[in-house]
Amino acid sequence: HNLPAQINIDGFGKTLVYKTAPEFINILQVNFNKDEFSDIILYGGEKKKFVIHKGLPGGAFDKFSERFFYHPITNIKLLQGRENAENLFLFLSRSERLAGLSSFTKSGTLQLLNTKKFTSYPSHISTGDVNLDGKNEALISGPAFDGLSLLLHDNLRLKEKKIISKSSFNGAEFININFDGFPDIAAIDLVANSIKIFLNNREGKFVLSKTIKQSEKITSLKICDINNDRLSDIAFIKNNDIEILLGDSLSSFENKMSFKFLYKPAAFEIADINNDSIPDLIVHTAEDDLVKLYCRTNENKLSRQFILLRNKNISSIKILQRGKTKSLAAVSSNGELYVIGKAAGTQKKFNFAAGYSPKLFTQSNKTNFIIYGDKDGQPTLNILSGNSAQRFQNLHSIPLSHTYSNFVAEDIGKGLFNFYLFSNKNLEMITFSEFDFSIEKKNFTPHSPPIDIRLISDSQIESKFIHILFNDKGKLGIENVEIHDDEIISQGIDVIDSNVVNAIISNGDEEEIHYWKYENGILTFNSVVQYDDYLFNFSSEEIEINAPAKPEISFSFMGSENKNLISQVRYNDKTYFYLYAGKKLINLTLQNRCVNYNFALPEMLASVRDLK
Repeated sequence: HNLPAQINIDGFGKTLVYKTAPEFINILQVNFNKDEFSDIILYGGEKKKFVIHKGLPGGAFDKFSERFFYHPITNIKLLQGRENAENLFLFLSRSERLAGLSSFTKSGTLQLLNTKKFTSYPSHISTGDVNLDGKNEALISGPAFDGLSLLLHDNLRLKEKKIISKSSFNGAEFININFDGFPDIAAIDLVANSIKIFLNNREGKFVLSKTIKQSEKITSLKICDINNDRLSDIAFIKNNDIEILLGDSLSSFENKMSFKFLYKPAAFEIADINNDSIPDLIVHTAEDDLVKLYCRTNENKLSRQFILLRNKNISSIKILQRGKTKSLAAVSSNGELYVIGKAAGTQKKFNFAAGYSPKLFTQSNKTNFIIYGDKDGQPTLNILSGNSAQRFQNLHSIPLSHTYSNFVAEDIGKGLFNFYLFSNKNLEMITFSEFDFSIEKKNFTPHSPPIDIRLISDSQIESKFIHILFNDKGKLGIENVEIHDDEIISQGIDVIDSNVVNAIISNGDEEEIHYWKYENGILTFNSVVQYDDYLFNFSSEEIEINAPAKPEISFSFMGSENKNLISQVRYNDKTYFYLYAGKKLINLTLQNRCVNYNFALPEMLASVRDLK
C-alpha cells in the first residue's frame, strides 16, 4: 500500500476577492472605528494617498475608498492603543526622510499629529515598551538609514534617540533575549552580513552583546516562537531557505531550523493556520508567483505545499487576526485584494483555494469533494474531506502516473472510496481509506479509447463490473470488464452504432446511452437502453444540417438524477443547445435567441464530459 500526502488544513482556504487601487502594495490591519470588525488599510508608493476597506460582518470587507494624506506612506504601524482617544500610529515616509505621529478618525481619515525629520532614509518600524512605563517606543531602521534610532512620544511630540550610527541595518526587531521582560534588539547588519543582538540595560541604553555571522545575504527578519517553547526565535530568508535560529536559555542561538524551497521566498508569514498548536509557514515566491501554505508536523517537517494563490502578481502578504481567528491578506499589483480564511460549516456559497489547478470535480457526499488536477506539475487526485461541522478538514493528494480526461467516484461506505480514472489509453482504479489514508491501485488497458464508464454491481454473485463506453473512429461500443481483488479482466465488447460523434452514459436506475451520429449531412440523436445483452432504441431524432466538417458535441447532465441532458452542438462557427428529458429533443436556441428553462439543480454539479 502507498500512503498519499495528507494536509490538515482545518477549513483554511475560503477566498474573498476585492477590487482595489493597483498602486498600493502594503497591508495594515486596523480598527479605526473601534467596532467589532477589523478594517484593512493599503498603502505604499509615492502617492500622497492610501486605501481603506472597511470591515463587514462575516469576515467580509467593503469596496475600496481612497483617502488623501499629507505624505507618501512607506510604512505604518500601531504605536500606542488608547481607551478614551484614537489609537496612535507611527508612519514613515522614506522619500521625504521623516516619521510622523498620526491617528485614524472613525470615518477612516488619517490625521497628522506631528512629524520628525531624519538625515537618512527610514523604512522599517518595530514597536515596544523599552522601559516598561506603559508607553511604547518605535525602533527605526532601514538599508539606507543611519544606524538604529528610537522614537519616543510625549504629549504627541516625537523625539529621536540614536542607538547606533554610521552603520546600516536591513531590518531590526524588538526581542526579549534575557527573559527580564525588557525588549532587546535583533538587527541585520547589512555591511557585516550578520545578526547583531543589543541588550537593553534597563537604563534606556542598548549594548551590543552578540554577533551571529552569516555566510550568505539575509533579509526579512522576523521574531517568532516556532517550537512553542516560549523562547523567542529569529527567522529570516537566506537564498532559497527560510532559516530560524532557535532561542535557548543561554541565548546562544546555536540550534536552528531550515526549510528549503525551489525558489527564493519574497516574503513569509509564521502562524498556526490549522489550529493544531503548531506554527505553520505561508510563503510567497515571486519567481513562480505562488503563495503557498506549508503545515508543520510535530517532527518539524513541512507538508506538501498547498497553493493558495497562483499567477496573481502578488506584491505583499499579511496575517490578519481577530481574537483567535486568523486569515491571510494578499494584495496584487493588478489591483486585487485577496482575503483567505476558514470556511465555516454553515456557509453555503464561497470560493475555496483548491491548492492546485483543478480540471475535473465531483462530490461523493455533503462533506467529501474530489478534484482531479495538476499539483506541483504532476497529475493528482485530491480529496477534500471533512464533516458537518468543518467541511474542509483535510486534503489528501494521490499522485497519478497518467493524465486522465475524466473520472467517476464511488463512496463504498465505512470510509472507503473507489475512483475510476480514464483516458484514451488507460483506466486506473484507486481504492482509498480515509481512516489510515492507504491506497490500492489497479490498471487496465481498454480495447478502445473510453469516453464514459458506468459501474455495475451484482449483489447475488458479489461481483463488480464496469461498462466502458468507447468511440473508436466513429464506431460506438461497450466493453464489459470485471473487477477482481488483484486485477481487472475484459469480458468482451458489443458494438452499438457507427459514424458516432460523441456519446454519454446516464447514472440513473437504467443504463441509458445517449449519442449523436453524423452521416450524409444528417445529424441524429439517439437514446438506447441496455437490458442484459439487448439494446432497445426508444428515441431517435434527425436534424438536417449543412456542415463541411463533422460537428463538435459535448454533454452535461443537469439535475441530481441525470434526467436532463444538455447537448452542446457546434458547427459552421455557431453553437446550438439541445435538451433531452426523456421524451423528445428540444432546441434551446431558436432563431438566434435563447429560450429560458428552469431546472432543479443539485448542490454540486458533477464533472462535465467533453469529448470531440
